[in-house]
Amino acid sequence: GVPAPQIVAELDPGDGIGSGFIMRRIGGAPEPAAVLGGSAPDRLLAELAATLASIHAVPTAGLPLALLDPAEGIEGLARQFASFGGDRPIIALGLAWLRANVPGAVEPRLVHGDFRLGNLLVADGWLTGVLDWELAHRGDFHEDLAFGCMTVWRFGSPLPASLSAFASGAQSRGESVAFIAVDGDVRGRSAGAVRRTTGCRCPWPRSCRRRRGCPGRRST
Repeated sequence: GVPAPQIVAELDPGDGIGSGFIMRRIGGAPEPAAVLGGSAPDRLLAELAATLASIHAVPTAGLPLALLDPAEGIEGLARQFASFGGDRPIIALGLAWLRANVPGAVEPRLVHGDFRLGNLLVADGWLTGVLDWELAHRGDFHEDLAFGCMTVWRFGSPLPASLSAFASGAQSRGESVAFIAVDGDVRGRSAGAVRRTTGCRCPWPRSCRRRRGCPGRRST
């Protein structure tokens, strides 16, 4: 199974506090420094891969989840970029590259959508819970693997070698492929192919554009 908080109740509009769930508390901490500073990174890396395999093996029939097509995801990002003015050449170049390198079709599976440091609870070097399922959908399961290739999750730390593929990108091609190979049918998929799958959905450029003081934007 997948370690995740048990849902006790769903908030009702009449509660007046927005949408969400009430869940049971589980142990562990999501702080990246604690996760990256663990004493058994190899074991944790294997546990993360096994957890992803379990997520991707969940039957999706009957699940009320949207199906995300990579090409549609890219165009959705392009529209959002344009709505912010479309004035960042590096993002425009990235979108152009993604359009020219759309991943091939695969059988849709359950995708967590945000499987990365900060959304993983760890205690004493063991994974205790996977949080933040609001981006879950049906689609290309390589997306969950590609989140581990985003350098935004480096957090300025010299990472343990065996966690580098998950937390900050494939510093070692061998480690990245080893991580990917644990997840069932992913054998033979290159690290580059995995990375471009996340590009079809990545929300971070638009999130940064909404914040004050981001690189390339003046503070007000």
